[in-house]
Amino acid sequence: MSTRIVVCIDLDTTQLDDAYQQVYDAMGRTGLDWESSDEWFYDDGDPVPEFIVSEARLEFLGKRKQPTKTPIDYVCDSCGGSEIGVEAMVEFSPWHQDFIVHDTCDKGHWCSECDGQCRLKEIDFYGKLDPAIAGDYASPRGS
Repeated sequence: MSTRIVVCIDLDTTQLDDAYQQVYDAMGRTGLDWESSDEWFYDDGDPVPEFIVSEARLEFLGKRKQPTKTPIDYVCDSCGGSEIGVEAMVEFSPWHQDFIVHDTCDKGHWCSECDGQCRLKEIDFYGKLDPAIAGDYASPRGS
C-alpha cells in the first residue's frame, strides 16, 4: 500500500521545457519515484493543452538523451534477422507533423524473416556489418 500526494508547484519561467527541467532535477534529487501529470496551467489559470505539455517533455528529454558508447541494433532471437516489427505507444505531434514514439512494448514483436513472433536480441551494431560492404561504417573509428 502507498500514499499518493498531488503537489502543485509554481515556477518562475514561461518556458515549459525549462519548467519541466526544474521539476525533473528537483524531484530527481529526492530519490522518490515520481511522475508528472498532464495537468499544467498558465499563470492566468488556463490549462496548457496536452499536446503542448507533451512537446515540452519531449523537448527536455531529447536534450538529455545521451548517445550510447557503442551503437546497437536489435535482431530476432530465433533467426538473427533484422527485419523486426515492434509495437509502440505513439502520439501524433501537430507541430512536427509526425508520430512521436513514447515507449515500445515488451512483447508482440514480429520477425518478417522467419515469419513469427520473436524476442529482441541486442547486438553490437559495428560487429554485424560486413567490412567489404560497409567500408568506413564497419568501424567506430573509420579504420
